[in-house]
Amino acid sequence: MKYIQFINKDVEFPEDSYIVRIPVITNKEELYVKLMSKLRFPSYFGKNWDALDDLFRDFCWIDNDNIVIIHEGITGLPKKDLTLYVASVVDCIESWIYQSILDSEEKVGNNTEWKAPLHHVWFIFPEKEKEMIMDIIHEWIQIRKYKYCLKME
Repeated sequence: MKYIQFINKDVEFPEDSYIVRIPVITNKEELYVKLMSKLRFPSYFGKNWDALDDLFRDFCWIDNDNIVIIHEGITGLPKKDLTLYVASVVDCIESWIYQSILDSEEKVGNNTEWKAPLHHVWFIFPEKEKEMIMDIIHEWIQIRKYKYCLKME
């Protein structure tokens, strides 16, 4: 997964990246406050999972193409909140990848100059949290596959 990385040291990103560091987090309220502050969320951010999902898919207020969110530790979150946050991370990355695919294939009307504001969003976590986060990602992907199969029948 290119946009989710687990590291023990600083890593280099493109020079024009908007880089934020989120300190060790132990509850969702603290997570919302830190993300809102560091990522300069608009004042209308509702401080809930749905609102976070919406803003992770937008970032129109950040001019940089590359956004890097470095977490110093999130596995202290309660399991339910950690699962919901990791699901938001995965959905965010998939949404931007999907949008970049659409952007490369579509034009709007006769406007060949049009280009959607695309971002590349990286989420960086400590290496020591890799197993727990990857287990959640795997579980989340399996749940979504199952729900998709149910809708198809």
